[in-house]
Amino acid sequence: MLLLTNYYPIPANHVGGIFITKRLEKISQYDIDFDAFGVVYDRSTLLKLVCKILNKPRSDSSENIDFIEIGGVKYNYIHIPIGVLQSFFALISARVSPLRSATVLTEHLFREVDLQKYDFVHAHCVYPEGYAAFLTKKMYDLPYVLTAHGSDIHTLPYAHPELKPIILETLQSADKVIFVSNALLKNAMELGYSGVNAVVIPNGVDISSFSILDKTETRKSNGIYEPGMYYVGFVGNLVEVKRVDKLPEIFLNIKKEIPNVKFLLVGDGNLRDAIQEDFVTNNVDAIFTGWVSPELVPSWMNCMDCLVLPSRNEGWPNVVLEAQACGVPVVGSDAGGIPEAVGEGGLIVEEGADFEERFAKAVCTVLRVPPNPEKLRKRSLEYDWVNTVQKEVGVYRSLLR
Repeated sequence: MLLLTNYYPIPANHVGGIFITKRLEKISQYDIDFDAFGVVYDRSTLLKLVCKILNKPRSDSSENIDFIEIGGVKYNYIHIPIGVLQSFFALISARVSPLRSATVLTEHLFREVDLQKYDFVHAHCVYPEGYAAFLTKKMYDLPYVLTAHGSDIHTLPYAHPELKPIILETLQSADKVIFVSNALLKNAMELGYSGVNAVVIPNGVDISSFSILDKTETRKSNGIYEPGMYYVGFVGNLVEVKRVDKLPEIFLNIKKEIPNVKFLLVGDGNLRDAIQEDFVTNNVDAIFTGWVSPELVPSWMNCMDCLVLPSRNEGWPNVVLEAQACGVPVVGSDAGGIPEAVGEGGLIVEEGADFEERFAKAVCTVLRVPPNPEKLRKRSLEYDWVNTVQKEVGVYRSLLR
């Protein structure tokens, strides 16, 4: 298998694309050899300077190296040089030439990789990686599988309408398209995709890492223990699509109804400073952990009596199943794959008027009448990575048969 992915680790962030790494760890246990490739855009010295002036720095730790190995999984890098002129052209090329980024990627792929040694391609992300797989099929007659994860379906075609026909062609021409949720498949069909080659296989959960721990002990070990206190938390990127800008209002409404509650925000993002200011303005006590390493996330989750996920859009939120594996119920919005992931392991709040107030009431309901932690964990076991990868391997075998 040749795997092309838009999600992959770099030296500065080993957990990047963790859901790709976890599946490849399991796939390697089957009789499947694979090469995984991520695309790295190497900025010129002048472009780095311009980005610094514009306050848009970026870690370039993946430049000038050819691969990285994480947990026994090797990722190769396809390096694409980009200068100031190319970067400027990239800003306008989507409308001038929507195939530009996929074409450049494919040119490098054809030049740097011996494609004739592979039996099939699996692309994680419909564009540009998926379209590069489509072009590879046309040139080398290699079958390809796509996995649509979320934004490549529910955001990209709307943010760049000129890419919609390309995305549809890529979906329709694939030998199989894996969607991580039924909701995402529905989104694709609303674009005009037929669904004839579709299968739904959610991302998995690392059950061995997420388990039920004693709440008192985990709260003490994290230095936040207070007797008789409820803890409500969020785990993820502090960005707009997660609707974290509304967390101060949601948490304020919770505190009005249940005064003995504290709030945890595990993660980081561009909205962190603004959110912290809102918490201070509304006199709501919240604990910001910032970014934490993956091995510490289960400990923070086990501090929580309820996890919240009020996202505006989601493909398949692994964080929901990770929380349930820790015996923690979830209150989420009805966006994307959240209702499927939550199931009977919490409550779903529909979009509409007074969303923040209704969301807060749902959290209070869960705090007062929590589900059985063991039942929550039992549900999460259905999504162990072993089950997910078995289904994907079944797709591969049917493809080659």
